[in-house]
Amino acid sequence: MEFGTGNGYSNGNGYTNGNGHTNGNGNYNGNGHVNGNGKANGAKVVKMKPMDSELLREQGHIMVDFIADYYKNLQDSPQDFPVLSQVQPGYLRDMLPDSAPERPESLKELLDDVSKKIMPGITHWQSPSYFAYYASSTSVAGFLGEMLNAGLSVVGFTWLTSPAATELEIIVLDWLAKLLQLPDHFLSTGKGNGGGVIQGTGCEAVLVVVLAARDRILKKVGKTLLPQLVVYGSDQTHSSFRKACLIGGIHEENIRLLKTDSSTNYGMPPESLEEAISHDLAKGFIPFFICATVGTTSSAAVDPLVPLGNIAKKYGIWLHVDAAYAGNACICPEYRKFIDGIENADSFNMNAHKWLFANQTCSPLWVKDRYSLIDALKTNPEYLEFKVKVSHVHHFVTNIKEPSIYIEDLKKRYHIHVEYITKMTIRN
Repeated sequence: MEFGTGNGYSNGNGYTNGNGHTNGNGNYNGNGHVNGNGKANGAKVVKMKPMDSELLREQGHIMVDFIADYYKNLQDSPQDFPVLSQVQPGYLRDMLPDSAPERPESLKELLDDVSKKIMPGITHWQSPSYFAYYASSTSVAGFLGEMLNAGLSVVGFTWLTSPAATELEIIVLDWLAKLLQLPDHFLSTGKGNGGGVIQGTGCEAVLVVVLAARDRILKKVGKTLLPQLVVYGSDQTHSSFRKACLIGGIHEENIRLLKTDSSTNYGMPPESLEEAISHDLAKGFIPFFICATVGTTSSAAVDPLVPLGNIAKKYGIWLHVDAAYAGNACICPEYRKFIDGIENADSFNMNAHKWLFANQTCSPLWVKDRYSLIDALKTNPEYLEFKVKVSHVHHFVTNIKEPSIYIEDLKKRYHIHVEYITKMTIRN
């Protein structure tokens, strides 16, 4: 790419901005002449290298210093960084120009703008004084993983486009499953058809398993009975469950959110669940999905997985365990009890970006039957076909994800490897 400075920039086709427009032959209508190669006479032509290794090295040091100073200041001078932003809605509009800058700015100018205009509007989730919502952790390993991922910048929407991306994801999620002591059927190397795959968020994880469970039941009863499908959660279940069901075509009146109270520490009451299922069956509805939670957003409640799992097994209902918040803690042996009963679950997800020092966002999902997800979400366009034979596990990982998700995966796997495994080894 070539930029002509002075009269504007022109590309190889002879187009220039600033003073006019050139046709494909390079004839410039305005103040001068541009030849067919897009070079403006009398103007300095600069050839761009989007990834200049020396520029990356130079400016990368500056950026790392800026970020390191930010974290140091959060610790040493918290009074200068109030956790809750003090700005008013719309503040940034008056501080930035109406149109994008016509000329590039230096990195110094950019970082000055960040300090003066962006930082005042930041809620400092990484501050030691931040206690809202949930822990939004990061770490040196997580940050370096982000850098490594950005540097490699691969897309792995098939095994062939980046074999390591697919294979490493499978392996590391097996590692993490073993740390959580998940049942063998959740492992890609297990005796069943299970496996793990990284999703962008816990909301995405819930959505894809709702779709998988929906299609599984519709294959048995017929698509015309979609209006009869019923799902179950509690009044503490994350709101993304309702959204996932609506996206999946489940009628809102068929979403049963069971009432909880302090007598069960706001966990889902098994008696209420079975009563609701029996009542729905008597009316001709088709129960097909239960969403249990380990660490609800509103109250950190833990649903009793053992009795809920027994009920799901009794009625042949898909049981999903959303452990986005508290599932991380279950790596520690003393907290593993919170997912006792997971052996009866069909799927399980957690958010590594909450307690495990991974950067936003990383949501591992494990399923007992990967084919249920593949059948519900697979696509097979010609441009994704290739001759290399790979296992069904590899197809599972690539079939149920958007290409953009792979950009997230490598940095998470790197971080899980360096941070989680190392800390657990030291702990033990």
